[in-house]
Amino acid sequence: MKATDLFELTTLLISGITYYLVFWFNDWLFKGLEFSAGNYWIYLPAGINLALTLVLGTWAALGLAVGAFLVTVQSAPHGGWLEAAVQALMVGLGPALTFWFAQKVLRLNPNLQDRSPQKLLVLALLFSAISALLKQLWVNGGALGLEFITPWAVQALGNFLGTLVCLYLFKLALFLADNYPRQKPLN
Repeated sequence: MKATDLFELTTLLISGITYYLVFWFNDWLFKGLEFSAGNYWIYLPAGINLALTLVLGTWAALGLAVGAFLVTVQSAPHGGWLEAAVQALMVGLGPALTFWFAQKVLRLNPNLQDRSPQKLLVLALLFSAISALLKQLWVNGGALGLEFITPWAVQALGNFLGTLVCLYLFKLALFLADNYPRQKPLN
């Protein structure tokens, strides 16, 4: 197995496991703040999805999709395999579309090396709207109207808040890692 294959497999596994664990942590922490089934006012997995995809790329998006598939099968077994596959596709596609849109349309360099607050805010807003749109189009069968707008707005806000929390915690971790005093090696 080549090093690149090992990295891709590791990225897929870590992303999938991280999504799975953060989803259930979010469910435990914010279950009382659910607007409707699966529609949280604060949704931490959204931030994990965007951060992992921005940092690790396509393999992270695939791992997120695997994690979402497992969550959907476990949390909504009555929904069947199609429901789980569509949910997985939306979870992986949301951050991937945001990454593409940020690069091609907004001409942003969407990785987190340029960690300006303005850039993180734009990416968080864009990702939150796109992810909520994908889910609500699926849930509402493409029908637009009040039954679409209200849940979309709540989900977009929940995605945005969860994304901000995760991105700024990630940014803080990068800052601390960059500024952590390092010991000189012993000679």
